[in-house]
Amino acid sequence: MDALKRYDELFSRLLFDRRFRARARAGDWSEAGEEADAFSGIDWDTSERLSIAIRDGLIRGDLGGLGIGKAFPHTIDALGGGVNEVAERFMEAHQEVEPFDGTCRQTGVSVYESFHGWAEKQLGHRPAELCRAQHEFAAALLWTLARRPNPGFLVRWPLARSVACGWFCVLDAVRPLNGPLDSPEQPVAYLAALGQYVTGPDAISFAAVALEGADEPPRWATEQLAQLDQVTLDELRGVLASRGPR
Repeated sequence: MDALKRYDELFSRLLFDRRFRARARAGDWSEAGEEADAFSGIDWDTSERLSIAIRDGLIRGDLGGLGIGKAFPHTIDALGGGVNEVAERFMEAHQEVEPFDGTCRQTGVSVYESFHGWAEKQLGHRPAELCRAQHEFAAALLWTLARRPNPGFLVRWPLARSVACGWFCVLDAVRPLNGPLDSPEQPVAYLAALGQYVTGPDAISFAAVALEGADEPPRWATEQLAQLDQVTLDELRGVLASRGPR
């Protein structure tokens, strides 16, 4: 099994890593080890076409229906090089990123989450771009979850929370959050509930009510609850209770 795994890893690298493929095609197999002999007769033109198809699938959404091209336009601009170049750099790092599931079998996270985790590392200490990336990811993820309440992928992003009737995410309008305990000063909410995607004041109110029973609700949630009238509060509580515990 170990040998098969090494062959599979080498084949994947040949498809995903453009620069490695170019070196191997030129005859430099020094990074491949003894498994290289099994690929001596590889059809390079076919492998190139497969690689391009994977890249285009990541961009358009052919893999699991989730495309990074439309979901992350500002993040891709910040990363530089154009969408094709960014997608290929993401592919090259496939052994380092969070594995994504393009087969809807819940064997990995979404393409969105995998790409966002990789992009965060590439952006480094650039708070404006990191903030934008978080918002693009939240919008894409919650929009998808509104239409697929039982998605074929896992959600591991700690800033996305599951509630009785869906999912919500609260970010800061001007700075990236460092984790679920980092309270936003200017909260912006994204909500996927009962088949609907909402962002804005309504989503903020819903998210605050969802955290009403928490042992230590964040400050923004407490402040938002204080602004709600009783009728609105009861309506939102009713929506949250409409499907019971998940």
